[in-house]
Formats: sequence, C-alpha cells, structure tokens
Amino acid sequence: GAMVFRADRRIAARLNLKPLTWAEAPAVTSIVTEYCRRLQMPAPRLGVIETPAMNIGLFGLSRQTATLVLTRGALEQLGRAELASLIGRELSYLWYGEVCCDTWLSQFLSLLDRVLSPRARMSARRKRFYPFRLFVRQAFLYPLALFPMTILKLSKDPSSLDLKAVRLTRRPQDLAEALRRLEAMQERLSLTVPLSTRHLFLISPSTQDPLTRVFFANFDLSARINAIESLNQLVALR
Repeated sequence: GAMVFRADRRIAARLNLKPLTWAEAPAVTSIVTEYCRRLQMPAPRLGVIETPAMNIGLFGLSRQTATLVLTRGALEQLGRAELASLIGRELSYLWYGEVCCDTWLSQFLSLLDRVLSPRARMSARRKRFYPFRLFVRQAFLYPLALFPMTILKLSKDPSSLDLKAVRLTRRPQDLAEALRRLEAMQERLSLTVPLSTRHLFLISPSTQDPLTRVFFANFDLSARINAIESLNQLVALR
C-alpha cells in the first residue's frame, strides 16, 4: 500500500518530469490521441525531461493514470515519423497492461535505495566511512534489484510488442531508424536517472557506475532492429 500511494507523483519527482502541454507539443498530442483511439484506451498524460539526451519511457499503475515520458532531445532531434513510431511502440506496451508492474518495481527499488543509501549530510568523522557505506549499498541493492528486474524482463516479449507497434503505426523503417539513433546517442549523451527508474525507458540509460554495468548490462539491439526492418514486407502485404 505504501509503495503505490502517490506512486506516479513520486516517480515523476525522481525524474524531474514537467508536464508537456498541447500548446508546447501539438503534434505529439495529436499522435498520442490518434493512436489511443485506434487502441481504444485512454490517452496517457505527457511529460518531458529537460535534457538533450534522446529517450522515451512510460509509467503508471493503470492505463487511466499512465504517463508517457519524452526527453527534450527526442522532441527536438527526432523527425515526426521517427517520434511517432517510438510513441506507437510505448503505447502498444501500455495497451498490453504490464506497465503497472514496471511502476511497482520502480517504487520497490526506490524504497530499497532509501534504506541502503548513505545520508547526504554527515559529520567529518562519518565521512571517512562513506566509501564503505556506498559499497554496502551497491553490494546489497544491486543483487536485490537484479532478481525482480530479470523476472520482469523475461515476462516481456519485445518481438510481439514491436509487431503490435508496426501494425499500429505502419512505420517499421521509422521505428528501426529511431532505435538506431537512440542506441547510438546513449553512449555519447546519455540520460541520467536513478536506478529505480532505468527500466521505465525504451532503452535503459547508460551509467558510469561499473557495478551497474555488470549487473544490468544493456542488450545489443542489432538483431531486433533487423527483425523490425523485415516487417516492411508484412506492412506492404496488408
């Protein structure tokens, strides 16, 4: 109960998320509205993270309270077709109804982080123990987080979600190209977010922490992108 209480607000605060209004992004609002009409579900709230990094994410305990997250970099650097394909991919995932699990996990990891994290304010004497406490946090938090994140990842079928998105948007080539750009950009200009929110994004943001890289390595998207491009024939035949 405590973890789901105001979960959406808490996640938005951790992401420093700002509302994205129709006046600011009318094209995005129109795309979301049209795709949600086709999927026969409520349109999610829109939020933006003020960063030049490119990424897109989603959270919410239900379809009615979901929030679609875009970075300023994605809004400004991606073309309309590429952005529409990514939005369609995330809305397809929302349609499947598993986003609530991601949201619950984010709250669970945030709780673990607060319990295990060293306090920001410490006396000079206690500062000597900060590296040790940080190591303890990593040694306990990452293994505890790995199990539920692995289970959640195994429950997802990216191929089915990609196919659903392509049927919704009819933009396989645009989706493939958008994923290429996001993957290429994350090493050069990565989105920085708390560990508890990394799994909420389409491509998990990279990290400077070597232990995070060991426990939560990102997967190569090459095979998946090639599979999406092969869906061009499917779209042409429909």
